[in-house]
Amino acid sequence: MEDENQVKARALVERLLSVPEQAAEFIDDNVSSALPPGSTIVEFGPHGTAYWTKTLEIKAIQASGAPLKYFLKVNHTDAGGQVLEGESASLEAIHRLLPDFVPRPIAQGSYASDPDVHFLLMEFLDLRGDVPDVDSLPAKLAEMHLKGSSPNGKFGFHLHTGPAFLQGEYGQSITWSSSWEALFTSMYIPVFHWEQSMHGKDDEMQTLFKSMIEKVIPRLLRPLETGKNKIRPCLLHGDLWDGNTGTDASTETPLIFDPASFYGHNEYDLAPWNLPRHKIYRPYIREYQRHFERADPKEDYEDRLLLYRQ
Repeated sequence: MEDENQVKARALVERLLSVPEQAAEFIDDNVSSALPPGSTIVEFGPHGTAYWTKTLEIKAIQASGAPLKYFLKVNHTDAGGQVLEGESASLEAIHRLLPDFVPRPIAQGSYASDPDVHFLLMEFLDLRGDVPDVDSLPAKLAEMHLKGSSPNGKFGFHLHTGPAFLQGEYGQSITWSSSWEALFTSMYIPVFHWEQSMHGKDDEMQTLFKSMIEKVIPRLLRPLETGKNKIRPCLLHGDLWDGNTGTDASTETPLIFDPASFYGHNEYDLAPWNLPRHKIYRPYIREYQRHFERADPKEDYEDRLLLYRQ
């Protein structure tokens, strides 16, 4: 039988997933006003699939007659709006650094007709139906990591960029920290509490969690900040599994999207590539290492990837 916390957690998920159908049946004034002056929307409709949002393609014509295409994401609730705000800020940070690596964000806000419905408007990019090549994506990601330095030298981000269900009472924090170990721990704890809320408390898991916080995380991350091994915070995508990658159909260059960015250890972005079920797997990690060397101590590298998989 579910306890009170499980009921609350499942109700939260259901609420986040129940984006009103009518929110994707028209283009709100706050969305259309973000288009270039004189533009006319000629067509819009569902495009792609997403778990937490409704997604649409918008076709428009500028006053000059030039065609335009946009991609629109729509969700609801305060937590959903914060997710889109974080995604927009993430796209902006990556786009400033590497404008050909992500879609350009155009506008983010709430519907004029319903303040509980939120949107993110970005340029529409035509994608090829497969993951980027192993000789292109790792090199581009390494370039982003090498160029994307923290604006204040710290780990973190200026706002929350994680999942909607980890906001509010679960309190995941991605605020600025001078310590990677401290930031990672503050991100890890709410994930555990969320899992406990969804699946029920388990004494063995509680014991393992205590060991993770007190032993495993310090053992693997503290050496990264000791003496000559001190790592530099890099701009991360934050959720780089193969479903958040693509190949530009016109340029054949790699693309990433749906970021939940922050400044952290570059190896964090490689963790999803360590899962056999993903299309982007170990060969991509090996190629990445040609462009960005493993952090010291190198003998902990594989264990760090396991930790970052959370």
